[in-house]
Amino acid sequence: MTKPLIAILCLCVVVLFTSEAVSAEKRRTRARSKVNFRKAVEACKRYFDTGCLKNSYKIEINKTGSGAVSDFSVGLYFYPSQVESSVVACGGLKRVLKKHCLNLRLVHHKKKSESDCFRSFEIFSGRKKHGEVKLIFKYRGYVTIILDDFGHNFKYFNLLEKVKEPVNCAVLPGLAYSEESAIRLEKMGVEVMLHCPMEPLSKSVNPGPGAILSSMGDDEIRDVFLKNLQTVPNAVGVNNHMGSKACIDNRVMAIIIKESKDRGLFFVDSLTNAKSQASKEAKKLKCTIIKRDVFLDNVRAEEQIKKSFDELIRIGRRYGSSVGIGHYCEETLMALPECVKKIKNNDLKIIPASEMFVIREKM
Repeated sequence: MTKPLIAILCLCVVVLFTSEAVSAEKRRTRARSKVNFRKAVEACKRYFDTGCLKNSYKIEINKTGSGAVSDFSVGLYFYPSQVESSVVACGGLKRVLKKHCLNLRLVHHKKKSESDCFRSFEIFSGRKKHGEVKLIFKYRGYVTIILDDFGHNFKYFNLLEKVKEPVNCAVLPGLAYSEESAIRLEKMGVEVMLHCPMEPLSKSVNPGPGAILSSMGDDEIRDVFLKNLQTVPNAVGVNNHMGSKACIDNRVMAIIIKESKDRGLFFVDSLTNAKSQASKEAKKLKCTIIKRDVFLDNVRAEEQIKKSFDELIRIGRRYGSSVGIGHYCEETLMALPECVKKIKNNDLKIIPASEMFVIREKM
């Protein structure tokens, strides 16, 4: 009788200690989760307080109930349809929350309202809701406007001065007024780019001085590219002028993108050919490029230009970022002030290409 009784007592002690150990582990997990949630929110703030996203949002934290959470499931509510802010928010917060939360599960919900401009991350343990992180955005998205073909003259500079927004101006190299145009534009507070001529598919079209041809060797491409940069010395980025043939050549695009990257210049693909290899080569080089979404003035008529800006706004609201390319011409510059006002009335922020580069890098 004594031996079975001792065995039972020992078993009870083991069960008691095991139960206590499990309870202690649960308490530690809850405490750890509580700290992790706080750290996640702090990390979210650090994530957004960079570049053009700074001061464009605020975070609200609402806790429901007491106690900490050991299992998190994060519900993403989209208000309205996907915009850049939400793309950055969802991508960034997903990475941040994964670092700080246990058993992260992402649940996508349909949009609820076109009028609300916020993202809500709800924190659950099982079916019990423990809190909510709400991101309220000042802007629905971001728009970049690039004007090409500067360097021929100063005829329309007075029209450009009326546009009090950070547009980008791309200067053609090797022209009579290339360098002076770049200097004057910089003094006006405009972000300057090199509008690098590249070979088109049509042999009857002349891309102008400083053209990069697919028949050139690697060293010759580099030499021409560097000479082009010397005539636009304050360029912070590069985009292609024409180039429907050169841009589908992987070798050519790899050299141009690498040279741009090595000099701290961002690259904008004007997408003069839908088969452009710029994105593919940029991915190999582990760098981000910006792609054009809309050509603003294919038809040089004011009403048609305004319709192109409407498309730019639609893309900006739908996907959160849009890039439009127009030209240094009277029709576009005359339409620009009204179109800029419409962009701002749609809760979109106009940003220079250098900031769009940062945005798209985060996406």
